Amino acid sequence: MAKSKTGKSSAKRRLPENDEAFQKRLAVKYVEPEMFHREQPYISRDR
Repeated sequence: MAKSKTGKSSAKRRLPENDEAFQKRLAVKYVEPEMFHREQPYISRDR
């Protein structure tokens, strides 16, 4: 984080979002199909 010439940071403190807002954001995110993918592990029996 860069500081100004006075040595004070310009970062602002954010309040955490409430649970309702978080649940809404989460629900919207999990609708996206890109959030999920399936992988099939390949286990070689050569060892």
